[in-house]
Amino acid sequence: MVVLNGFVKIHRKLLQWGWYQDNVVKGVFLHLLLMASFKESKWQGETILPGQLVTSYGNMANELGFGVQQIRTAMSKLRSTGEITCKATNRYQLVTIVNWEDYQVYDE
Repeated sequence: MVVLNGFVKIHRKLLQWGWYQDNVVKGVFLHLLLMASFKESKWQGETILPGQLVTSYGNMANELGFGVQQIRTAMSKLRSTGEITCKATNRYQLVTIVNWEDYQVYDE
């Protein structure tokens, strides 16, 4: 199980984001932000950088309560507009949130 600690920042400009009205895409993106690694780590020989996570469509469907096809479509939309990139294998995907640092920059 993932240790849940820390926080993520969500800027109000998200309200003006093109996918904000699409509840599935918005839910998937927020889930990715919350689940992304905040520090470099290793997983099965793969280096996971900040802003990355390992997941699968089935896993995300179970966690979010959406269908696998809904997750697949939402991920495709997020890739098409440059919010994420994915490196897929037959068992999992390494998802990278593009510009993750911008979401987590510390403002005083």
